[in-house]
Amino acid sequence: MLHIIDFDCTLFDTKEALRLAYMYSFTSIYPDEENIFTRENWIWAESQPGGYVEPIVKKADKGYSIDDLKNKKRSIYPLYYMNEIRPNFNFLKEVKMLNNEKFKWDKFVICTNSEENVVYKILSYFDIGDMFDWVVGRDTFSMTECKPSISMYERIFEEYHDTGLEPSIFDIDKRITFFDDSDFGLKSCYYFKDVMEQKYPGFEIFIHKIDMYESVIDPKFIGQNK
Repeated sequence: MLHIIDFDCTLFDTKEALRLAYMYSFTSIYPDEENIFTRENWIWAESQPGGYVEPIVKKADKGYSIDDLKNKKRSIYPLYYMNEIRPNFNFLKEVKMLNNEKFKWDKFVICTNSEENVVYKILSYFDIGDMFDWVVGRDTFSMTECKPSISMYERIFEEYHDTGLEPSIFDIDKRITFFDDSDFGLKSCYYFKDVMEQKYPGFEIFIHKIDMYESVIDPKFIGQNK
């Protein structure tokens, strides 16, 4: 079975760490300006398209450079803010259970709009990097290819479907499970499911909405690897 797992707010709550990193970045670049990355603005941006930074900068309407802010953030995040990153212990516990039960045909892939190098640093810090086979994110894909586009999902599927090896994992198990926290991410999961059902009949695709503080994996997936 192929497990495709979102990162931010699915495996880890990174919101406050990101906000603090952007607060510091803004103050460093615009020391005389009132900081726009307040909790109030951050919460407001959650309901806006385009992530957090773009809506907040556009709302301020003062010509602040999004690229400069992001570049400064990259120099300090996540290493200086690890103590603000909260693991989703319930979900990680269940992923670990699935991992312990897995056959060689089971693969665990993180698919995220974040930079892959950031994800690897956080996984390493919490010593769980060996639980995942691959991280697919914005170091490899452009923003237009990231979610809600299904380009990353298609790339992951191709990696394990067209391996050149006999058999591929899908010759053994034609199941794919998605785990995501947001309606934004889930929308792309359901679109990919529709495409797959038309292009590759016979595949079973399961989609789970994850809550940071609840366990939602259907128990039937634990220990079922045949």
